[in-house]
Amino acid sequence: MELVIHNHNQTLTTPNDIRVYINGSVRDGKAGGTTVFVVQNEQAQHINFGGGYYLGIYDTELLALVKVLELLPRVLTTAPYSTAAHLFSDNESAIRSICKSKPKSGQCFSLRAIATLNNQNQFFPQLKIIIHWVPRHQNITGNEAIDKLTGKPPYSM
Repeated sequence: MELVIHNHNQTLTTPNDIRVYINGSVRDGKAGGTTVFVVQNEQAQHINFGGGYYLGIYDTELLALVKVLELLPRVLTTAPYSTAAHLFSDNESAIRSICKSKPKSGQCFSLRAIATLNNQNQFFPQLKIIIHWVPRHQNITGNEAIDKLTGKPPYSM
């Protein structure tokens, strides 16, 4: 756990890197999530989205990862000196499914994430995209903040 927190804190020392905190959530049968983009240690973008009904937390977290990957090129236009994008998620299963996609729930989101990553690599070969697992409620500033943001308007779908 200490190593995970240390690795997160190391990303804070490179202000040109983009950091993105991701949180998928299911509440009252509705799926949605929140993403926060941090560029040069300032919050650049905060997005709430709805994923609709019938998605589990795992699927919703994958959908949040896909949304982040799809929005990354737009954020890069405001951060042209960025050489790395650090994506932080507290859902280890969602992260693993992108690395090892096989038939299971959420596979369509895993495959979409992989395709988007491949596309990003083609157009932004200088950018390293690093997906990190971070534990919930361990005083990791960005992750704690996004947990508070998830569930606030415009969460309702």
